[in-house]
Amino acid sequence: MRDLLDETVRLMPTASKYLFFPGYFTPNGELHLGHVAGPYLRAEIARRTLELFGAHVTTVSASDAFESGVTYAAVTGGGSAEAIASQYAERARTALADLGFAVDLFADPTRSPWREREWDAAVAVIDALERAGRIDLRDEELLVGEPPAPAAGVGAFVEGTCPSCRSAQSGNVCELCGRWLDPAAMNSIWPHDGTQSRARSRSAFVRTDSALTPDGVRGVVEADYQYLVADHLHDAGETLRVSYPSWWGLQWPGDTLPGHVISSYVLGKYGATRMLGDAVAEELGSDPFAVDGDVVTAAFGGLDSAFGWLALHGLTGDGVSFRPFDHVVVNRFLLLDGEKFSTSRRHAIRVHDALDAGVDVNALRLLLSRVAPASTETNLDVTTATWQSDDDVSAIDGALLRTVGAAAGGDVAEEIDPDASRRAREAFAALRRAVVLPEVDALTVAATFIDWARWVSDGGAPHAPRFARRVLALLAYPLMPAWAKAVENSTGGGLLPDVAASSDLHIAPVPRNALETLQERVR
Repeated sequence: MRDLLDETVRLMPTASKYLFFPGYFTPNGELHLGHVAGPYLRAEIARRTLELFGAHVTTVSASDAFESGVTYAAVTGGGSAEAIASQYAERARTALADLGFAVDLFADPTRSPWREREWDAAVAVIDALERAGRIDLRDEELLVGEPPAPAAGVGAFVEGTCPSCRSAQSGNVCELCGRWLDPAAMNSIWPHDGTQSRARSRSAFVRTDSALTPDGVRGVVEADYQYLVADHLHDAGETLRVSYPSWWGLQWPGDTLPGHVISSYVLGKYGATRMLGDAVAEELGSDPFAVDGDVVTAAFGGLDSAFGWLALHGLTGDGVSFRPFDHVVVNRFLLLDGEKFSTSRRHAIRVHDALDAGVDVNALRLLLSRVAPASTETNLDVTTATWQSDDDVSAIDGALLRTVGAAAGGDVAEEIDPDASRRAREAFAALRRAVVLPEVDALTVAATFIDWARWVSDGGAPHAPRFARRVLALLAYPLMPAWAKAVENSTGGGLLPDVAASSDLHIAPVPRNALETLQERVR
Protein backbone atom coordinates (compact mmCIF):
# COMPACT_ATOMS: atom_id res chain seq x y z
CA MET A 1 0.00 0.00 0.00
CA ARG A 2 2.81 2.40 0.88
CA ASP A 3 4.30 1.90 -2.56
CA LEU A 4 1.11 3.19 -4.19
CA LEU A 5 1.19 6.35 -2.06
CA ASP A 6 4.91 6.83 -2.75
CA GLU A 7 4.32 6.39 -6.47
CA THR A 8 1.72 9.17 -6.37
CA VAL A 9 4.15 11.46 -4.53
CA ARG A 10 6.89 10.79 -7.08
CA LEU A 11 4.56 11.79 -9.89
CA MET A 12 3.01 14.76 -8.04
CA PRO A 13 5.31 15.90 -5.20
CA THR A 14 4.13 18.05 -2.32
CA ALA A 15 6.05 20.73 -0.48
CA SER A 16 7.40 19.62 2.88
CA LYS A 17 5.70 22.32 4.99
CA TYR A 18 2.47 24.28 4.65
CA LEU A 19 0.68 26.92 6.70
CA PHE A 20 -3.06 27.32 6.18
CA PHE A 21 -5.19 30.24 7.39
CA PRO A 22 -8.88 29.47 6.75
CA GLY A 23 -11.84 31.63 7.55
CA TYR A 24 -11.15 34.91 9.38
CA PHE A 25 -14.77 34.69 10.47
CA THR A 26 -16.61 37.89 11.51
CA PRO A 27 -17.80 37.06 15.06
CA ASN A 28 -21.17 38.78 14.96
CA GLY A 29 -23.22 35.58 15.05
CA GLU A 30 -23.05 31.80 15.09
CA LEU A 31 -20.89 29.80 12.71
CA HIS A 32 -23.25 28.06 10.28
CA LEU A 33 -22.93 25.30 7.70
CA GLY A 34 -22.41 27.84 4.92
CA HIS A 35 -19.28 29.12 6.66
CA VAL A 36 -18.01 25.61 7.30
CA ALA A 37 -18.60 24.18 3.82
CA GLY A 38 -16.47 26.93 2.30
CA PRO A 39 -13.03 27.86 3.64
CA TYR A 40 -12.91 25.70 6.77
CA LEU A 41 -13.89 22.42 5.10
CA ARG A 42 -11.72 23.01 2.04
CA ALA A 43 -8.72 23.80 4.23
CA GLU A 44 -9.41 20.68 6.28
CA ILE A 45 -9.66 18.48 3.18
CA ALA A 46 -6.54 20.03 1.66
CA ARG A 47 -4.60 19.53 4.89
CA ARG A 48 -5.59 15.90 5.36
CA THR A 49 -4.91 15.10 1.69
CA LEU A 50 -1.43 16.61 1.79
CA GLU A 51 -0.72 14.85 5.10
CA LEU A 52 -1.68 11.56 3.47
CA PHE A 53 1.11 12.13 0.96
CA GLY A 54 3.71 13.03 3.58
CA ALA A 55 3.50 16.82 3.99
CA HIS A 56 3.46 18.65 7.32
CA VAL A 57 0.57 21.11 7.51
CA THR A 58 -0.15 23.65 10.26
CA THR A 59 -3.57 25.30 10.38
CA VAL A 60 -4.12 28.61 12.16
CA SER A 61 -7.13 30.88 12.29
CA ALA A 62 -8.55 33.89 14.08
CA SER A 63 -11.73 35.89 14.26
CA ASP A 64 -12.03 39.18 12.38
CA ALA A 65 -12.97 40.76 15.69
CA PHE A 66 -12.80 44.40 14.57
CA GLU A 67 -14.85 44.11 11.37
CA SER A 68 -17.69 46.62 11.08
CA GLY A 69 -20.26 43.83 11.25
CA VAL A 70 -19.39 43.46 14.94
CA THR A 71 -19.89 47.19 15.43
CA TYR A 72 -23.27 46.98 13.72
CA ALA A 73 -24.31 44.03 15.89
CA ALA A 74 -23.46 46.06 18.99
CA VAL A 75 -25.34 49.13 17.74
CA THR A 76 -28.49 47.27 16.74
CA GLY A 77 -28.45 44.75 19.58
CA GLY A 78 -27.41 47.06 22.36
CA GLY A 79 -24.55 44.89 23.59
CA SER A 80 -20.82 45.40 23.93
CA ALA A 81 -18.85 44.92 20.71
CA GLU A 82 -16.04 43.27 22.64
CA ALA A 83 -18.41 40.86 24.38
CA ILE A 84 -20.14 39.98 21.10
CA ALA A 85 -16.86 39.35 19.29
CA SER A 86 -15.42 37.32 22.14
CA GLN A 87 -18.55 35.20 22.60
CA TYR A 88 -18.93 34.23 18.95
CA ALA A 89 -15.20 33.68 18.45
CA GLU A 90 -15.27 31.11 21.24
CA ARG A 91 -18.41 29.54 19.80
CA ALA A 92 -16.71 29.27 16.41
CA ARG A 93 -13.59 27.74 17.94
CA THR A 94 -15.57 25.06 19.76
CA ALA A 95 -17.73 24.38 16.69
CA LEU A 96 -14.65 23.65 14.58
CA ALA A 97 -13.19 21.50 17.35
CA ASP A 98 -16.43 19.54 17.74
CA LEU A 99 -16.48 18.91 13.99
CA GLY A 100 -13.01 17.42 14.33
CA PHE A 101 -11.31 20.05 12.17
CA ALA A 102 -7.56 20.32 12.69
CA VAL A 103 -6.90 23.89 13.86
CA ASP A 104 -3.60 24.14 15.68
CA LEU A 105 -4.19 27.71 16.83
CA PHE A 106 -7.37 29.80 16.92
CA ALA A 107 -6.79 33.34 18.19
CA ASP A 108 -9.35 35.80 19.53
CA PRO A 109 -7.92 39.31 18.94
CA THR A 110 -10.22 40.83 21.57
CA ARG A 111 -8.09 39.09 24.17
CA SER A 112 -4.54 39.56 25.34
CA PRO A 113 -1.90 38.93 24.03
CA TRP A 114 -3.45 38.62 20.57
CA ARG A 115 -4.90 42.14 20.52
CA GLU A 116 -1.52 43.68 21.29
CA ARG A 117 0.27 41.44 18.81
CA GLU A 118 -2.13 42.22 15.96
CA TRP A 119 -1.92 45.96 16.67
CA ASP A 120 1.89 45.86 16.90
CA ALA A 121 2.16 44.06 13.56
CA ALA A 122 -0.23 46.48 11.85
CA VAL A 123 1.51 49.53 13.29
CA ALA A 124 4.92 48.21 12.22
CA VAL A 125 3.84 48.01 8.58
CA ILE A 126 2.13 51.43 8.82
CA ASP A 127 5.42 52.90 10.09
CA ALA A 128 7.35 51.27 7.23
CA LEU A 129 4.87 52.53 4.64
CA GLU A 130 4.91 56.04 6.13
CA ARG A 131 8.72 56.11 6.02
CA ALA A 132 8.49 55.14 2.35
CA GLY A 133 6.03 57.98 1.73
CA ARG A 134 3.25 55.60 0.70
CA ILE A 135 0.56 56.63 3.23
CA ASP A 136 -1.66 59.47 2.04
CA LEU A 137 -4.36 61.26 4.05
CA ARG A 138 -7.26 62.04 1.76
CA ASP A 139 -10.44 64.08 2.29
CA GLU A 140 -13.71 62.56 1.11
CA GLU A 141 -17.44 63.03 1.59
CA LEU A 142 -18.84 60.25 3.79
CA LEU A 143 -22.28 59.71 5.21
CA VAL A 144 -22.72 61.11 8.70
CA GLY A 145 -23.48 58.52 11.34
CA GLU A 146 -25.55 59.22 14.43
CA PRO A 147 -24.80 57.73 17.86
CA PRO A 148 -24.54 54.97 18.78
CA ALA A 149 -23.30 54.34 15.21
CA PRO A 150 -19.78 55.49 14.24
CA ALA A 151 -19.31 59.07 13.10
CA ALA A 152 -19.23 58.14 9.41
CA GLY A 153 -21.03 55.46 7.43
CA VAL A 154 -18.71 52.68 6.29
CA GLY A 155 -18.83 48.90 6.05
CA ALA A 156 -21.92 47.37 7.59
CA PHE A 157 -23.54 50.81 7.97
CA VAL A 158 -23.97 51.47 4.23
CA GLU A 159 -25.83 49.92 1.33
CA GLY A 160 -26.20 50.59 -2.36
CA THR A 161 -25.66 49.17 -5.83
CA CYS A 162 -22.50 47.39 -6.91
CA PRO A 163 -21.03 49.43 -9.79
CA SER A 164 -19.87 46.25 -11.50
CA CYS A 165 -22.71 43.71 -11.39
CA ARG A 166 -25.47 46.21 -10.43
CA SER A 167 -26.75 44.02 -7.61
CA ALA A 168 -28.12 45.47 -4.38
CA GLN A 169 -25.48 45.14 -1.68
CA SER A 170 -24.51 46.34 1.77
CA GLY A 171 -21.18 46.50 3.53
CA ASN A 172 -17.63 46.75 2.24
CA VAL A 173 -17.75 44.21 -0.58
CA CYS A 174 -20.18 42.88 -3.17
CA GLU A 175 -20.98 39.32 -2.17
CA LEU A 176 -21.98 38.47 -5.73
CA CYS A 177 -18.86 39.53 -7.64
CA GLY A 178 -16.33 40.22 -4.86
CA ARG A 179 -15.71 43.84 -5.82
CA TRP A 180 -14.94 46.33 -3.06
CA LEU A 181 -17.58 49.01 -2.57
CA ASP A 182 -16.69 52.68 -2.09
CA PRO A 183 -18.48 53.99 1.04
CA ALA A 184 -18.51 57.47 -0.47
CA ALA A 185 -20.79 56.17 -3.23
CA MET A 186 -23.18 54.27 -0.93
CA ASN A 187 -26.34 55.12 1.02
CA SER A 188 -26.76 54.98 4.78
CA ILE A 189 -28.77 52.28 6.50
CA TRP A 190 -28.43 53.96 9.90
CA PRO A 191 -30.52 55.49 11.22
CA HIS A 192 -33.20 53.56 9.35
CA ASP A 193 -35.72 56.41 9.47
CA GLY A 194 -33.34 59.35 9.45
CA THR A 195 -32.34 61.94 6.86
CA GLN A 196 -29.06 61.22 5.15
CA SER A 197 -26.34 63.84 5.22
CA ARG A 198 -22.69 63.88 4.25
CA ALA A 199 -19.66 65.57 5.72
CA ARG A 200 -15.99 65.85 4.91
CA SER A 201 -13.88 63.14 6.49
CA ARG A 202 -10.17 62.43 6.25
CA SER A 203 -8.99 58.82 5.88
CA ALA A 204 -5.69 57.04 5.26
CA PHE A 205 -4.86 55.32 1.98
CA VAL A 206 -1.77 53.38 0.96
CA ARG A 207 -0.18 53.43 -2.48
CA THR A 208 0.22 49.82 -3.51
CA ASP A 209 3.29 47.99 -4.71
CA SER A 210 3.61 46.82 -8.30
CA ALA A 211 3.10 43.23 -7.11
CA LEU A 212 -0.64 43.90 -6.92
CA THR A 213 -1.46 43.33 -10.58
CA PRO A 214 -3.33 40.58 -12.42
CA ASP A 215 0.01 39.16 -13.56
CA GLY A 216 1.43 39.51 -10.06
CA VAL A 217 -1.24 37.25 -8.59
CA ARG A 218 -1.10 34.68 -11.38
CA GLY A 219 -0.82 31.30 -9.64
CA VAL A 220 -1.66 32.89 -6.30
CA VAL A 221 -5.37 32.70 -7.06
CA GLU A 222 -7.32 30.75 -9.66
CA ALA A 223 -7.56 32.49 -13.03
CA ASP A 224 -11.31 32.92 -12.48
CA TYR A 225 -10.58 35.47 -9.74
CA GLN A 226 -7.75 37.55 -11.20
CA TYR A 227 -10.39 40.05 -12.33
CA LEU A 228 -10.69 41.19 -8.70
CA VAL A 229 -7.29 42.88 -8.93
CA ALA A 230 -7.90 44.31 -12.40
CA ASP A 231 -11.26 45.73 -11.34
CA HIS A 232 -9.83 47.34 -8.21
CA LEU A 233 -7.01 48.99 -10.16
CA HIS A 234 -9.56 50.29 -12.66
CA ASP A 235 -11.86 51.66 -9.95
CA ALA A 236 -9.47 52.91 -7.27
CA GLY A 237 -6.09 53.02 -8.96
CA GLU A 238 -3.02 51.89 -7.05
CA THR A 239 -4.49 52.72 -3.64
CA LEU A 240 -6.09 50.88 -0.74
CA ARG A 241 -8.17 52.36 2.07
CA VAL A 242 -6.44 51.52 5.36
CA SER A 243 -8.46 53.48 7.94
CA TYR A 244 -12.04 54.46 8.69
CA PRO A 245 -13.89 56.28 11.50
CA SER A 246 -15.23 54.01 14.23
CA TRP A 247 -15.32 53.61 17.99
CA TRP A 248 -14.62 49.86 17.74
CA GLY A 249 -11.35 48.48 16.42
CA LEU A 250 -7.59 48.88 16.65
CA GLN A 251 -6.89 52.60 16.92
CA TRP A 252 -4.93 54.31 14.17
CA PRO A 253 -1.49 55.16 15.61
CA GLY A 254 -0.48 58.71 16.42
CA ASP A 255 -2.69 61.78 16.39
CA THR A 256 -3.15 62.39 12.66
CA LEU A 257 -6.52 60.60 12.47
CA PRO A 258 -8.34 60.87 15.79
CA GLY A 259 -11.36 58.59 16.01
CA HIS A 260 -10.08 56.34 13.23
CA VAL A 261 -9.31 52.64 13.41
CA ILE A 262 -7.08 50.44 11.30
CA SER A 263 -9.04 48.93 8.43
CA SER A 264 -9.76 45.29 9.20
CA TYR A 265 -10.12 44.61 5.48
CA VAL A 266 -6.41 45.10 4.70
CA LEU A 267 -4.23 45.96 7.68
CA GLY A 268 -6.34 43.81 10.00
CA LYS A 269 -5.68 40.84 7.74
CA TYR A 270 -1.99 41.75 7.67
CA GLY A 271 -1.81 42.08 11.46
CA ALA A 272 -3.60 38.78 12.03
CA THR A 273 -1.39 37.06 9.47
CA ARG A 274 1.84 38.25 11.08
CA MET A 275 0.49 37.60 14.58
CA LEU A 276 -0.34 33.97 13.75
CA GLY A 277 2.80 33.42 11.68
CA ASP A 278 5.01 34.61 14.52
CA ALA A 279 3.15 32.33 16.95
CA VAL A 280 3.96 29.17 14.98
CA ALA A 281 7.35 30.16 13.54
CA GLU A 282 9.27 28.12 16.10
CA GLU A 283 7.21 25.00 15.40
CA LEU A 284 7.71 25.44 11.64
CA GLY A 285 11.41 26.16 12.02
CA SER A 286 11.22 29.55 10.32
CA ASP A 287 9.04 32.60 9.74
CA PRO A 288 6.40 31.34 7.29
CA PHE A 289 6.10 34.82 5.78
CA ALA A 290 9.81 35.50 5.39
CA VAL A 291 10.76 36.65 1.90
CA ASP A 292 13.06 33.64 1.46
CA GLY A 293 10.94 31.24 3.55
CA ASP A 294 10.42 27.56 2.76
CA VAL A 295 6.84 27.25 4.06
CA VAL A 296 4.04 27.26 1.47
CA THR A 297 1.28 29.51 2.79
CA ALA A 298 -2.38 29.63 1.82
CA ALA A 299 -5.35 31.73 2.93
CA PHE A 300 -8.81 30.23 2.45
CA GLY A 301 -11.85 32.46 2.17
CA GLY A 302 -15.12 33.21 0.48
CA LEU A 303 -15.41 35.50 -2.53
CA ASP A 304 -16.24 38.38 -0.19
CA SER A 305 -12.81 38.14 1.48
CA ALA A 306 -10.72 37.24 -1.58
CA PHE A 307 -9.53 40.70 -2.58
CA GLY A 308 -8.57 41.52 1.01
CA TRP A 309 -6.11 38.62 0.99
CA LEU A 310 -4.83 39.52 -2.47
CA ALA A 311 -4.43 43.15 -1.36
CA LEU A 312 -1.61 42.07 0.96
CA HIS A 313 0.55 41.90 -2.18
CA GLY A 314 0.08 45.66 -2.40
CA LEU A 315 1.79 46.19 0.96
CA THR A 316 5.13 44.69 -0.10
CA GLY A 317 8.29 46.52 -1.11
CA ASP A 318 9.93 49.64 0.38
CA GLY A 319 11.33 48.09 3.53
CA VAL A 320 8.35 45.82 4.22
CA SER A 321 9.93 42.40 4.81
CA PHE A 322 6.92 40.23 4.12
CA ARG A 323 5.99 37.51 1.65
CA PRO A 324 2.21 37.48 1.16
CA PHE A 325 0.30 34.23 0.93
CA ASP A 326 1.59 32.00 -1.83
CA HIS A 327 -1.99 30.99 -2.54
CA VAL A 328 -5.45 32.40 -1.90
CA VAL A 329 -8.05 29.64 -2.12
CA VAL A 330 -11.43 31.18 -2.95
CA ASN A 331 -14.91 29.73 -2.84
CA ARG A 332 -18.24 31.11 -3.91
CA PHE A 333 -21.22 30.63 -1.63
CA LEU A 334 -23.13 27.58 -0.53
CA LEU A 335 -26.85 28.20 -0.85
CA LEU A 336 -29.48 26.68 1.42
CA ASP A 337 -32.51 25.51 -0.54
CA GLY A 338 -31.59 27.95 -3.31
CA GLU A 339 -30.97 31.04 -1.15
CA LYS A 340 -27.84 32.42 0.48
CA PHE A 341 -27.22 31.42 4.09
CA SER A 342 -28.08 34.40 6.28
CA THR A 343 -28.43 34.53 10.04
CA SER A 344 -29.92 38.02 9.82
CA ARG A 345 -32.72 36.68 7.58
CA ARG A 346 -33.03 33.57 9.75
CA HIS A 347 -32.07 31.34 6.81
CA ALA A 348 -29.27 29.14 8.13
CA ILE A 349 -28.35 25.95 9.94
CA ARG A 350 -25.97 26.67 12.79
CA VAL A 351 -23.15 24.23 13.53
CA HIS A 352 -23.82 24.02 17.26
CA ASP A 353 -27.52 23.41 16.64
CA ALA A 354 -26.69 20.48 14.36
CA LEU A 355 -24.24 18.94 16.80
CA ASP A 356 -26.49 19.53 19.81
CA ALA A 357 -29.29 17.75 17.93
CA GLY A 358 -27.09 14.68 17.64
CA VAL A 359 -26.34 14.83 13.92
CA ASP A 360 -23.51 12.38 13.22
CA VAL A 361 -20.28 14.37 12.79
CA ASN A 362 -18.85 12.03 10.15
CA ALA A 363 -22.09 12.03 8.17
CA LEU A 364 -22.28 15.84 8.38
CA ARG A 365 -18.69 16.28 7.19
CA LEU A 366 -19.33 13.91 4.29
CA LEU A 367 -22.61 15.61 3.38
CA LEU A 368 -20.94 19.03 3.30
CA SER A 369 -18.06 17.72 1.20
CA ARG A 370 -20.63 16.65 -1.39
CA VAL A 371 -21.89 20.23 -1.77
CA ALA A 372 -18.73 22.25 -0.96
CA PRO A 373 -18.60 25.31 -3.24
CA ALA A 374 -15.53 26.24 -5.27
CA SER A 375 -15.55 28.42 -8.40
CA THR A 376 -19.33 28.15 -8.69
CA GLU A 377 -22.12 28.40 -6.16
CA THR A 378 -23.54 25.13 -4.90
CA ASN A 379 -26.82 24.39 -3.22
CA LEU A 380 -27.62 22.48 -0.05
CA ASP A 381 -31.06 21.24 -1.01
CA VAL A 382 -32.19 19.50 2.16
CA THR A 383 -34.17 16.79 0.39
CA THR A 384 -31.42 15.95 -2.11
CA ALA A 385 -28.56 16.22 0.37
CA THR A 386 -30.12 13.94 2.96
CA TRP A 387 -31.01 11.39 0.27
CA GLN A 388 -27.36 11.56 -0.82
CA SER A 389 -26.23 11.09 2.79
CA ASP A 390 -28.35 7.96 3.12
CA ASP A 391 -27.07 6.58 -0.20
CA ASP A 392 -23.42 7.31 0.66
CA VAL A 393 -23.64 5.71 4.09
CA SER A 394 -25.28 2.67 2.51
CA ALA A 395 -22.28 2.28 0.19
CA ILE A 396 -19.87 2.66 3.12
CA ASP A 397 -21.75 0.09 5.19
CA GLY A 398 -21.66 -2.29 2.25
CA ALA A 399 -17.91 -1.87 1.86
CA LEU A 400 -17.34 -2.52 5.56
CA LEU A 401 -19.52 -5.61 5.43
CA ARG A 402 -17.73 -6.99 2.36
CA THR A 403 -14.33 -6.50 4.06
CA VAL A 404 -15.30 -7.68 7.53
CA GLY A 405 -12.85 -10.55 7.19
CA ALA A 406 -9.88 -8.20 6.88
CA ALA A 407 -7.18 -9.37 9.28
CA ALA A 408 -5.78 -7.00 11.87
CA GLY A 409 -2.03 -7.07 11.35
CA GLY A 410 0.25 -9.94 10.52
CA ASP A 411 1.24 -11.33 7.14
CA VAL A 412 -1.90 -12.07 5.20
CA ALA A 413 -1.72 -13.66 1.78
CA GLU A 414 -4.18 -11.82 -0.40
CA GLU A 415 -4.83 -12.02 -4.09
CA ILE A 416 -4.83 -8.40 -5.20
CA ASP A 417 -6.03 -8.56 -8.77
CA PRO A 418 -4.73 -6.07 -11.37
CA ASP A 419 -8.09 -4.28 -11.55
CA ALA A 420 -8.07 -3.55 -7.81
CA SER A 421 -4.48 -2.31 -7.95
CA ARG A 422 -5.23 -0.10 -10.95
CA ARG A 423 -8.33 1.36 -9.34
CA ALA A 424 -6.46 2.14 -6.13
CA ARG A 425 -3.63 3.80 -8.06
CA GLU A 426 -6.10 5.92 -10.02
CA ALA A 427 -7.99 6.85 -6.84
CA PHE A 428 -4.82 8.09 -5.10
CA ALA A 429 -3.85 10.07 -8.20
CA ALA A 430 -7.32 11.64 -8.32
CA LEU A 431 -7.01 12.57 -4.66
CA ARG A 432 -3.66 14.25 -5.22
CA ARG A 433 -4.82 16.11 -8.33
CA ALA A 434 -7.79 17.44 -6.38
CA VAL A 435 -5.47 19.46 -4.14
CA VAL A 436 -3.11 21.53 -6.28
CA LEU A 437 -3.16 24.96 -4.67
CA PRO A 438 -4.84 27.35 -5.20
CA GLU A 439 -7.40 24.75 -6.32
CA VAL A 440 -9.06 22.41 -3.83
CA ASP A 441 -11.69 20.15 -5.37
CA ALA A 442 -13.60 18.81 -2.38
CA LEU A 443 -16.28 17.31 -4.62
CA THR A 444 -13.73 15.07 -6.34
CA VAL A 445 -12.21 13.98 -3.03
CA ALA A 446 -15.64 12.93 -1.77
CA ALA A 447 -16.66 11.25 -5.03
CA THR A 448 -13.38 9.29 -5.17
CA PHE A 449 -13.98 7.86 -1.71
CA ILE A 450 -17.62 6.96 -2.36
CA ASP A 451 -16.80 5.44 -5.76
CA TRP A 452 -14.32 3.08 -4.07
CA ALA A 453 -16.77 2.25 -1.29
CA ARG A 454 -19.50 1.48 -3.81
CA TRP A 455 -17.17 -0.64 -5.96
CA VAL A 456 -16.10 -2.70 -2.94
CA SER A 457 -19.70 -2.96 -1.76
CA ASP A 458 -20.66 -4.30 -5.19
CA GLY A 459 -18.05 -7.06 -4.95
CA GLY A 460 -14.77 -5.41 -5.96
CA ALA A 461 -11.46 -6.91 -4.76
CA PRO A 462 -13.22 -10.09 -3.56
CA HIS A 463 -10.00 -11.88 -2.61
CA ALA A 464 -8.26 -8.91 -0.98
CA PRO A 465 -10.52 -7.60 1.82
CA ARG A 466 -7.64 -6.14 3.82
CA PHE A 467 -6.31 -4.26 0.79
CA ALA A 468 -9.80 -3.00 -0.05
CA ARG A 469 -10.43 -1.82 3.51
CA ARG A 470 -7.08 -0.09 3.82
CA VAL A 471 -7.67 1.81 0.58
CA LEU A 472 -11.12 2.72 1.93
CA ALA A 473 -9.48 4.15 5.06
CA LEU A 474 -6.89 6.15 3.12
CA LEU A 475 -9.46 7.67 0.77
CA ALA A 476 -11.71 8.54 3.73
CA TYR A 477 -8.95 10.31 5.65
CA PRO A 478 -9.34 13.77 4.04
CA LEU A 479 -13.09 13.66 4.75
CA MET A 480 -13.49 11.80 8.05
CA PRO A 481 -10.04 11.36 9.62
CA ALA A 482 -11.15 9.88 12.95
CA TRP A 483 -13.38 7.32 11.22
CA ALA A 484 -10.64 6.55 8.70
CA LYS A 485 -8.16 5.92 11.50
CA ALA A 486 -10.57 3.48 13.16
CA VAL A 487 -11.03 1.62 9.87
CA GLU A 488 -7.28 1.47 9.31
CA ASN A 489 -6.71 0.28 12.89
CA SER A 490 -9.03 -2.64 12.17
CA THR A 491 -6.53 -3.78 9.54
CA GLY A 492 -3.41 -3.27 11.64
CA GLY A 493 -2.73 0.45 11.08
CA GLY A 494 0.62 1.89 10.12
CA LEU A 495 -0.17 4.21 7.21
CA LEU A 496 -2.29 7.14 8.39
CA PRO A 497 -1.03 10.04 10.53
CA ASP A 498 -1.44 9.67 14.27
CA VAL A 499 -4.92 11.04 14.98
CA ALA A 500 -7.58 10.03 17.49
CA ALA A 501 -9.77 7.24 16.12
CA SER A 502 -13.56 7.03 16.27
CA SER A 503 -14.87 4.70 18.94
CA ASP A 504 -16.83 2.69 16.37
CA LEU A 505 -17.35 2.49 12.62
CA HIS A 506 -21.08 3.19 12.57
CA ILE A 507 -22.17 6.30 10.66
CA ALA A 508 -25.77 7.50 10.94
CA PRO A 509 -27.02 9.30 7.81
CA VAL A 510 -28.11 12.91 8.24
CA PRO A 511 -31.92 12.77 8.49
CA ARG A 512 -34.04 15.18 6.48
CA ASN A 513 -36.28 16.10 9.40
CA ALA A 514 -33.23 17.06 11.47
CA LEU A 515 -32.08 19.69 8.97
CA GLU A 516 -35.61 21.00 8.51
CA THR A 517 -36.04 21.28 12.27
CA LEU A 518 -32.71 23.07 12.61
CA GLN A 519 -33.80 25.66 10.05
CA GLU A 520 -36.95 26.25 12.04
CA ARG A 521 -34.87 26.74 15.18
CA VAL A 522 -33.05 29.66 13.56
CA ARG A 523 -36.38 31.22 12.52
